[in-house]
Amino acid sequence: MRTIRGAEDGSAVEANSRKAYADKIRETYAFRFGKDEISLPGNAAAVGGDFLQASGFPNAAYCGHCHQEAYHEWRQALHSNAFRTPFYRASVNILIRTKGIEFSRHCDSCHNPIGVLSGALTKNSSLDRSRALTLHPDDARALYYLALVERRQRHSEAEVADLQKVVAQYPCSRDARRELGISYYQQHHSEQAMEQFKALQAIDPDDLAAHYNLAILYRRMGLKHQATREAALYTIKRVDPSAPTYSLDYLRKHPEISTESVPWHIHTDLTRALAAAGVGLQ
Repeated sequence: MRTIRGAEDGSAVEANSRKAYADKIRETYAFRFGKDEISLPGNAAAVGGDFLQASGFPNAAYCGHCHQEAYHEWRQALHSNAFRTPFYRASVNILIRTKGIEFSRHCDSCHNPIGVLSGALTKNSSLDRSRALTLHPDDARALYYLALVERRQRHSEAEVADLQKVVAQYPCSRDARRELGISYYQQHHSEQAMEQFKALQAIDPDDLAAHYNLAILYRRMGLKHQATREAALYTIKRVDPSAPTYSLDYLRKHPEISTESVPWHIHTDLTRALAAAGVGLQ
C-alpha cells in the first residue's frame, strides 16, 4: 500500500507540474489558428492535449537503449537531421520572416515537435526553462534543447553560450559540435564556425553537414581549392549518407570500433577481427 501511495503521489506532483507549466505558457501563447489548438496549422500532439516542458523529452540515445535496431537505422538516415538540414532551415526561416513564427508550427510539427509542444513557437514566448536547469544547472541535455529553443526566439548570444557549455562537457558530441557550428554560421562568425565543423569532421569524417557547410565557408573566405574539395566530398556522400565512405579506412584499421558500429554483433567476434588485423587486446 505504501508503494502504491508513493507512486500516486509522484504522479500527482508530475501532473501538477505539467499543468502549472502549461498555464504559464497559455498566458502569452498566440492561438492564432483556433482556441486551444497548440500546434495548428501542424498536427503535433501529446497525451492530454497541452504543453510539455522541453526538458521532459528523452533524447534519441535514451530510446536506443531498448530500440537498438531502430535507433541505429534512424541515426544514419536523413531523418535524424530533419531539423538541421540547411535546406529546411532556410525554408522555415523565410516562412518565419514573411508570415510569422506561428506559421512555422506547420513545418516543425514534424521537424521540431519539441519546439511546438513546449510552446516555443510564439512571439515573445514566456517559456519556463527553469525546471531541469534548477534541478541540474549544468545538465547537457537540457542546455542543448534550450539552445534550440533560444535559436527559434533569436536569442543568439544565449544560444551560443548554452551550446558552448554542452561542447565543454562533451567535446566529442557530434550533435553539439554541429549545432554550435550552425549557430556561428548564422551569426556570420565564419572562423568559429569552421573550427566547429573541422572538429566535427575529426569526430565523424562522414558527417554530411560538415562537408556542406565547410564548402560554403571556404568559398566565402576565398579558399577555392578547399571549397571545391569539400563540395566534391559532399556530392559523393549525399548519394548514400549512411555508408561509411570516408571513415572506411579507419574502421578497417580499428576493428574494435568497426564491430561496435554494427547494430547487431557478437563480442566474441572481436578477438578474431583483431587477430586478423594484427592487433592484440590490451
